[in-house]
Amino acid sequence: MNQTHAVVALALILSTTPCLAVDRKLMPVADGAITYSGVGNSTTGSTLHTEWGEGPSQIYTGRRILMKFDTSWSSAVAFRDAKLYLYGGHNDTASQVNVYHYDDDNFSEASMPFPSDFRSRYLTNRVITNTWIGPGYAGIWYEFDIGAGLTGWEQDGYLSLCLRNATNSFNNSASFVSRNSQTWNGTKGYEPFIIFATYGALQITDPDFRNGLGSWSVDSGGGTAITRHNPYLENDELLQMIAGSPVTVSQVLDTPMDPFYLTFAYEHQTSAGALTIRLTDRDGRTLDLGHLVAPETLPEPGLRQGYARIEDPSWLGLDHVTLSLTYDGPSGAQVWLDDIHFADAVPEPASIIALAILALAPLGTRPRTR
Repeated sequence: MNQTHAVVALALILSTTPCLAVDRKLMPVADGAITYSGVGNSTTGSTLHTEWGEGPSQIYTGRRILMKFDTSWSSAVAFRDAKLYLYGGHNDTASQVNVYHYDDDNFSEASMPFPSDFRSRYLTNRVITNTWIGPGYAGIWYEFDIGAGLTGWEQDGYLSLCLRNATNSFNNSASFVSRNSQTWNGTKGYEPFIIFATYGALQITDPDFRNGLGSWSVDSGGGTAITRHNPYLENDELLQMIAGSPVTVSQVLDTPMDPFYLTFAYEHQTSAGALTIRLTDRDGRTLDLGHLVAPETLPEPGLRQGYARIEDPSWLGLDHVTLSLTYDGPSGAQVWLDDIHFADAVPEPASIIALAILALAPLGTRPRTR
């Protein structure tokens, strides 16, 4: 850690309505309707049927839907939530459709097994309430909230789901558009999908600028942002921001689930200029953590510790949040920054200088969904 002379506390956060946006829309890489006997299987049609009927005596009935999604891209991030969306309806009377996590991903659309009970773990269900005659007629979108049931899932590269009709009525069926939709019959655009949300990076990448600015985005305008040698520590780099017009460095990441601190080291090199630190969620909602103005008289040389406390629930556990640091001032005004981290606590300093702490009552908060 660099030399620290004082700590500056920037701000506590006022509350606003949270925005929990999702990460990705995933389309299945395989889907089909499978019977116990294999007779009446359908893996290439534009619709999927799940019918009541159990056991080897059921030939055409007892169909189960099997779907497979590629989640290999998510192996480096933590799972947050998932919702399955299907378009369709029932054939005659209301149908309860159960969704299960199927733990065997070793199949393709050309070779689908009958999804057995012992490999299927219950996730959720929906009652299908509308009658859908089939392609060419209006169906309804149904949302299946499967996220809570996937707690502990190992994220092993694929997510496979089994759908079963749980309505004890002979030949009762529910139908949904498959991934193999067709323009000619009106199913194109109604394919099944999952909204798959994750937690991304929970720590700032290259917080001490030892690899230059490769992990940071720079919006320089007429100002500059470069890395330079840290004069207080051997073999170390820091960020130098010089005003000409505002210059910003930023990074996209996720905020932790629990209250946390943003900590950083800084040193004003001139008696003019101001640093603004801000969070922006993916919908454009912003939160200014602090505005650090250069003093008229510079203190003795040395990096100082600044921090901001983030504890408002509406800013915890969000994905795709942009952390930005913007420096502005007269041409040539300059500040140094280093060691920018999310932390559970503020490092113990030799002395603490508290500048501009805002203790504001929460406004319009609501529970955060997970």
